[in-house]
Amino acid sequence: MSDNGSVATTNGLLIGLDRKIDLAILYRYLSRSYQALNPNPFAESGGARNESGLYTGIVFNFNQHWQLGGYFDVYKFPWLRYNASAPSKGYEYRGRLTYSLKRKLLVYLEIRNEIKEINGTLNSNKIYQLVNSQLLQTKFNISYSATKFLELRNRIHYGSFNDGVNRSANGYMIFQDIIFRPMNFPFSFTARYALFDTDSYGIRFYTYENDVLYSFTIPSFYGRGSRFYINLRYRGIRNIVLEARFAQTYYTDRGVIGSGLNEILGNTRTEIKLQAKFNF
Repeated sequence: MSDNGSVATTNGLLIGLDRKIDLAILYRYLSRSYQALNPNPFAESGGARNESGLYTGIVFNFNQHWQLGGYFDVYKFPWLRYNASAPSKGYEYRGRLTYSLKRKLLVYLEIRNEIKEINGTLNSNKIYQLVNSQLLQTKFNISYSATKFLELRNRIHYGSFNDGVNRSANGYMIFQDIIFRPMNFPFSFTARYALFDTDSYGIRFYTYENDVLYSFTIPSFYGRGSRFYINLRYRGIRNIVLEARFAQTYYTDRGVIGSGLNEILGNTRTEIKLQAKFNF
């Protein structure tokens, strides 16, 4: 409860229906006038306010190799929010089929579909009205441990976005990861090379990236271009861990990146991180 008397609550339940079936249910109610400095609840939107919803997820473990999981999440926003100038609602569902061999191979296929009300213009007066947008995304992943210290990951994203007004947008992203982590060698690294091509911002892809210790990166990708990063770690000095990260995104469809104080005159964005950890 915040100082103004508004309430935010989440209520969850985990159930083992069978030794091979697990069920999760979570209801959330976040008052539109709730106030908090750094809230991070389970929710569709940020800020821990102006939302209520019911999430239901289930996992079937058929055997030691095959697993099927999915969820359905329905929610509504009782007041205005970003990109919706009226109370709105939506729902989302996702399913994933996974095959795994212990410490050797992980393969999965995932499908996600989201229907949400957003602002749209249905007439020549350019007056916003709520329209149903649909975001459909699929993901295919293969992770293979070639040796005890070398892992290869390949992933393909494909999706489409339709807001009911403009022409449907499509896009894809594909990347290759290399993870080198030997047990008795002081040097290790993780690296990725990715290609992406999307028709609009609406079909952007989010991907988790390895980073230096105590940090993580989940950038979004839209437009056309490529992405490369490498993380280096050295543990050859007693009580000291040295880390470095180099990442670069190259766009082929624009000459300016970002806006305002973050604007870059060019089509390449480069990031460099250095970190040293001392154990006393």
